[in-house]
Amino acid sequence: MNARLSSLSTCVAALSLCIGCRPPGKPTSADIELKPEEVRDFAVLYRLNCAGCHGQDGKGNTALALANPVYLAIASDDTIRRVTASGVRGSLMPAFAKSASGTLTDEQIDILTREMRVRWAKPRETFGANPPSYAATEGGNATKGAGAYATFCAGLRITSARRKQASLLHCTTLS
Repeated sequence: MNARLSSLSTCVAALSLCIGCRPPGKPTSADIELKPEEVRDFAVLYRLNCAGCHGQDGKGNTALALANPVYLAIASDDTIRRVTASGVRGSLMPAFAKSASGTLTDEQIDILTREMRVRWAKPRETFGANPPSYAATEGGNATKGAGAYATFCAGLRITSARRKQASLLHCTTLS
């Protein structure tokens, strides 16, 4: 009887020690991978969606450097948010918003927009200058545009194949 009681008390003691332990194989919340729409960390969002083109630290790669204080002084939050969400037609910048068949939620786009400015905007580097807005607020002058195109672009198209390619790249916005 004494051996049974001793054995039983040993089992009870062992079980009481295990009460605070998690069973083997049960993942903790840190072990569970987030769904893409649940990611809220700027570094993760930027690395997965932006760094391939805009560079690891926003310093530029095949696309514009987003960690450029002058760009951030010119581009408003609304502009950055709109471009991120909807992309840029006729360029390699895709739309990232779910509403535009992308993968990011509006909240994730807001995180990217806010954190780019918090981390990379350096107002002191613009030396108090009042830079122009990123996008024109009024329509252009078609007559002046046609004149500028004729003067600076039209002649380039016929000089050589290489210049033709360059003119197509740089002058398509004027045509």
